[in-house]
Amino acid sequence: MSAGRVPHAERFHELDLLRGVAALWVVAFHYLREYHVLYGDPNAGFPHFPDGIGGVKLFFLISGFVIFMTLERSATGREFVVSRVSRLYPAYWTAVLITFTVGYLWPLPDQTGYSLSQLAVNLSMLQAYFYVPAVDGAYWSLAVELSFYVVMLALFELGLLKHIRIVSFIWIALDVTIMLFRQHHIDIVPYRLGMLLSVPYANLFVAGIAFYDVRRRGWNRGAVLILAASLAAQAAIAGVGDAGLVALFFLAFALALSGRLTVFCRSPLLWLGTISYSLYLTHQMLGYRVIMSLKSLGVSHLTASAIATVGALALASLITLLVERPAQRALRRLLLKRRPKAVEAAQPAVEKIRS
Repeated sequence: MSAGRVPHAERFHELDLLRGVAALWVVAFHYLREYHVLYGDPNAGFPHFPDGIGGVKLFFLISGFVIFMTLERSATGREFVVSRVSRLYPAYWTAVLITFTVGYLWPLPDQTGYSLSQLAVNLSMLQAYFYVPAVDGAYWSLAVELSFYVVMLALFELGLLKHIRIVSFIWIALDVTIMLFRQHHIDIVPYRLGMLLSVPYANLFVAGIAFYDVRRRGWNRGAVLILAASLAAQAAIAGVGDAGLVALFFLAFALALSGRLTVFCRSPLLWLGTISYSLYLTHQMLGYRVIMSLKSLGVSHLTASAIATVGALALASLITLLVERPAQRALRRLLLKRRPKAVEAAQPAVEKIRS
């Protein structure tokens, strides 16, 4: 078997590993650097800690891989929609309600003015499209994810996934063109259309798709060209330094596909990957509230951050076990009842790689 080719039924544990790394990165950034920027001295803490957007970009790369895989294995567009809704919304609704309640009763300095209308719009996950402030700052990336899902679903319904390489190059070109004009303060597309096209992160999603192609068929010229175009786009959009960071992500994916990261696939890191979505949803504003409360009692920032991290991990674990997984299984069972037997029989293999 050539490098990168593996049976579809084999679980790709390295995805959980990379999710765990991305989640820890974002949490550490918010607690050790961003907290000071928002509520204290920007030069305190760890001012040179890598920007948390790096962890989010890694999440986008993973999403490209997972979403194309999910669509390829979906019998209908409806099945894909149910898969995504059951995966995203139960945990999200729980996180929004908890964060809103805490922010309403014990607000941080920038959480004043919460309203029921803001809550209602946030529950849709579409607040960015309606210019409504998010209940939690971390939710900004969810609109980017949803936009990517919508475009991919449209490609699926139009039968264009078989031409994904051509689509990928066009998408990257649009991404770069729109961003180069924006750098000169010229908007050539409306804001919402740009968001729908996942600008300026489309090249990362496309790269994830290319890595799925490598996993499925092994290294090939088309995938390599798409990855090179994605990296060039990152340099044009965000600079050579940022492109270097994305290149490291590509290297991590390449090592994962070759099996060289298997040694790191141990229970603690895989567990972090499992709870990464709920952790991302709940860690920021709730963690800030814990840190600020503890610091008012004289606790050092590092100790308060450590306690907030433990609390965030515990809450994320509870939401994953008690909300996300049960709701996901229940909704997918409802779908299975209406699917053809051939599709139902194939489902166990599909579920081996958790989306």
